[in-house]
Amino acid sequence: MIVSVENFNTYTGNCETQPAIVEMKKVYLKTAEEVVVSYLGFNPVESERSQTLSGIGSDRIYPYAYNITDVYSLTVNGVEISDYEINENYIRLTEGVFPTGINNVAITYTAGWDDESMPSVIKLTIMQIASLMMEESEGNIGVTGKSFGDNSRSFINYTNFDKWLNKLSKYKVFRME
Repeated sequence: MIVSVENFNTYTGNCETQPAIVEMKKVYLKTAEEVVVSYLGFNPVESERSQTLSGIGSDRIYPYAYNITDVYSLTVNGVEISDYEINENYIRLTEGVFPTGINNVAITYTAGWDDESMPSVIKLTIMQIASLMMEESEGNIGVTGKSFGDNSRSFINYTNFDKWLNKLSKYKVFRME
């Protein structure tokens, strides 16, 4: 998990340690992490990845993960390429372009962040979403009421995480498939 239960306890101020409660906190954190990963379009945890991409006649190719740190293999139309530069979110050929083609670029690379270098905004967003989920427990789904003389209305607050996810937009991967 990207965020530990201990960090979540510190963030929320809820330091209950009963096994059932700790397990629920893990569920909230894991679910919030899945929401963030889905929004980003990639898992931000550092790992080796392999992909086949389509060249578009540009000197750059954009794999589906950020913070690229190493490239182990890069082939274009089956030919190994070794003359390139790595940027945190793309690979640039030092000469020439990735020719236009469908699934003609194969790449194996490492991308993402380790625990210490993970952007704090990603960790914070996971904790914010997990704490919202924790608030909904015990039947508290945000129902409020208002009375106006002889009439009354109930308002149900649904969970929409966009407000929290929007601050991750600079890390979001846009795919053209």
